[in-house]
Amino acid sequence: MDEYQLPQHTKPKTAESFAALKSAARTKLQEREAALAEAQKSLEDAKSKASQAMTPEQKAEFDRLAKLEKTILVQTDDYFKTNFDTKVVDAEQAVYTKLEQVGMSKENIDKIKNLGGPAKVDWDPLQEHLPTAARRFIDSKLVEIESVGIAKARALEEAKQNADVFLKQRRDVQEQERTHWATDVQKATEAHLSQLEWLKPRAVAAAAKPEERVSAEQHNKFVVEMQGAVKDFLTDNTPQTKALLILGTVQAFRRKMELEAVSAAYKEVEARATKAETELEKIKKSSSVARTGHAPPAGQTPAPRQSILMRGDAALDALRASQTGS
Repeated sequence: MDEYQLPQHTKPKTAESFAALKSAARTKLQEREAALAEAQKSLEDAKSKASQAMTPEQKAEFDRLAKLEKTILVQTDDYFKTNFDTKVVDAEQAVYTKLEQVGMSKENIDKIKNLGGPAKVDWDPLQEHLPTAARRFIDSKLVEIESVGIAKARALEEAKQNADVFLKQRRDVQEQERTHWATDVQKATEAHLSQLEWLKPRAVAAAAKPEERVSAEQHNKFVVEMQGAVKDFLTDNTPQTKALLILGTVQAFRRKMELEAVSAAYKEVEARATKAETELEKIKKSSSVARTGHAPPAGQTPAPRQSILMRGDAALDALRASQTGS
């Protein structure tokens, strides 16, 4: 670090700060060099241990366990279930359906299942009790089950013999499937999110009022947070995240149900209010007609309305004056 120097006539405070910086950097560099030396030492120790030859017995046991592990991985791979076991299950179910159609009881069909399926049953004693078409159908399914079993055994043996190649191919296929699945999920999610207007940023006009600007900024902050949450949900496939999504979906459906109930209640109140307004209009019209029916005869001047604040004698004088014209 000493090769780095400040120019002459540097201010004292600047020189002190630079010296402190160099000291801190020198300390960190020494710590990293020490950590690197420790890591190199650990690596050399590991190489030394690995170079020590195993005994023939240890190597044989190691190879046996490694081969057993690969065999288990091959046997339990979904490839054989998807391409072979599923076909057998479908053929067996077709046999059960056909037996049910020709009148065999559920109890006897369950006995066939308990024996291990149609392939484990001696069908000769049963053939004479079945219609010709049913016998031919069941025979074809038995041949199919046997053929699939032979093909599976052959494929399984080949996979065991070339376990490394098979397992690598399966890893590659599974990775491609995960990639395609993630892409499809992202496309479907973006298609749905694009329809949500409230999840789109708001533009803030230059002439916007302060409260409008604050509202838009809060909305845009919320949009950014939601976009980040969506990204996390798309990339995080842990059980915890899936459980969180399920919980959120259930809560959303509950809120939807509550909103629908409130909306229905509001519509009912609105309908009642409309009905009340209609009835009120009818009452007003009826009252207007009633007043028109009590109008004075033609040529007669109606008596003027008297104020309730007028004294009695004054009211009588006003009424007489209106009738006599004086």
